[in-house]
Amino acid sequence: PEVRTFTERAHFQLSAAAFALGTATSISNGYGAGLGLWYRATTRLGIGALIVGPLLGARYRSSNGNASLRQELGQLRATFNLLAPGRLEIGPVLAAGAYHLQAQGEVDAPFAARTAAAWSFAGSGGVEGRLQLSGSVSLNAAVHGLLLTPKPVLAVDTASEELGQPLLLASLGLGVAF
Repeated sequence: PEVRTFTERAHFQLSAAAFALGTATSISNGYGAGLGLWYRATTRLGIGALIVGPLLGARYRSSNGNASLRQELGQLRATFNLLAPGRLEIGPVLAAGAYHLQAQGEVDAPFAARTAAAWSFAGSGGVEGRLQLSGSVSLNAAVHGLLLTPKPVLAVDTASEELGQPLLLASLGLGVAF
C-alpha cells in the first residue's frame, strides 16, 4: 500500500506564500513573499529549496534616527510528515541557508545617513503543515525559529540593536503539485 500511495502522488510541489519575519527586539516586522520547490523523496520525507524576499516594512527606531530594513532569505529544507498519508500533513522541518540584511539610515542633520548590508548563515527549525484542497492544490502554513550567525547589528549614531535570537518566520500560501 505504501508503494501504491507513493506512485500515485505527485513528487514535486511549487509553492508561493506570504511571509512575516519578526524579532522580540525594537525592530518591527518585515513582510514579503517567497517561492519554494519541494521534492517528495518518500511518502513522509520532503526536501526542497526556498527563496524569500524582499521582506520590507521592518524598521529600527532610536532616539537619534531610524533605519529601514530590507531582508532576503534562501534555504535548503527537509521536512518529515508525522501523519499517515492523506489530505493533511504536519511535521518538523530543519533548514539551512543564507540571510541578507540591508539597512538604510534616516537621520536628521548634522548626521549623514548611510546604507550598510550584512550576510549571515541562517539555520532554522519549526513546524510545517499542508492541507490538500483538491487533487493538486494545497494550503501550506509554517512557523520557524530562525538563528543567524554572525548576528547582524543595526546602529544609528551611538544607539545599536542586535537582531534578536531566534527570529520568528511565519508563512501562509498555496502549493501546486506536479
